[in-house]
Amino acid sequence: MIRSTFLLAAIVMGPGALFAMDKTGAQDLLASAGRQARLFEDSARPFAMDVDFTAEFDMPRQGHLRLQWEAKDRWWSKLKIGPIEEIKFQDGEKSYTLSNTGFTPKQVRDLMDLLHVAKNYDKLVVKKDQEHIESGVTVKCMETERREFKSSPRHQICTDVGTRDIMSESWEWSEDRVYRKQFSDFADFAGHRYPHRLEFLKNGRTIISANVIELRQTPLDPQLLVPPQGAIERRECPNFQPPSMVSEPVLALGGRTGLNGSSEVEITVLADGKVGGLHVLQSGGPVMDDIVIDAVKHSKYKPAMCGTEPVIAEMDIELGVGMH
Repeated sequence: MIRSTFLLAAIVMGPGALFAMDKTGAQDLLASAGRQARLFEDSARPFAMDVDFTAEFDMPRQGHLRLQWEAKDRWWSKLKIGPIEEIKFQDGEKSYTLSNTGFTPKQVRDLMDLLHVAKNYDKLVVKKDQEHIESGVTVKCMETERREFKSSPRHQICTDVGTRDIMSESWEWSEDRVYRKQFSDFADFAGHRYPHRLEFLKNGRTIISANVIELRQTPLDPQLLVPPQGAIERRECPNFQPPSMVSEPVLALGGRTGLNGSSEVEITVLADGKVGGLHVLQSGGPVMDDIVIDAVKHSKYKPAMCGTEPVIAEMDIELGVGMH
């Protein structure tokens, strides 16, 4: 009976794909691949990284990132792309941001997230997996879910079975909303294997492409962690709980018809739950922006928490018409 099921899977999926029967093996592969790539979380020695990248704004723009890393709570970065310049660092439970825009653009945060390969893989459970051959390489793709979140987008991680390199990671909310990260050009570094070519795509369109041009071991200069004048300070903590909505936002369309699309905004949620600053991260046009901003301002929020202490923090909200 087991053999019949196995053969049927092979026939349905085609000659190059087989459903794996051993979920334990897939879970072990995911854990091993995560440990191997998780440079930022597990590096035992401080390092510096230089990255050239291209990000999609109103047009593609080229930028450069210099990053010095000692630990998850002790690091420094400097970024420049077009007219945007930002210095950001963390020292213990305090982080500081100095930017000539007054906020961190979405594309910059997407870049930083892209560089943190295999983040939170230890919280993932493999639901099912399958293997296929790609350019002579055996690739295992694993559909996973977070232990604490059972209702989430379809999440898939694909790895090279031989090298355990993570080739891609994708999130699918619907057919017209798919995010994907792609990794290649892996190299050994400080007991890890880290990709030197990274890409982030939305619905098949490249939003970020990054090339690691230098990665070396070097100590972090403590003088870099002196807060500059005008920097925005935020509280960080290991048990940080981000801010959240406590009331569903209502889009006041005012009888308008034919509207479609969405706008994404960043808001600062104060310690009392009120909205502080607000910035449009991704515009859906003047009309949609105004509708979303009005809805966000009239919603209620629970502030971020460090243990039992409410703290100031930012959150992103995307709202629109026709979203799935």
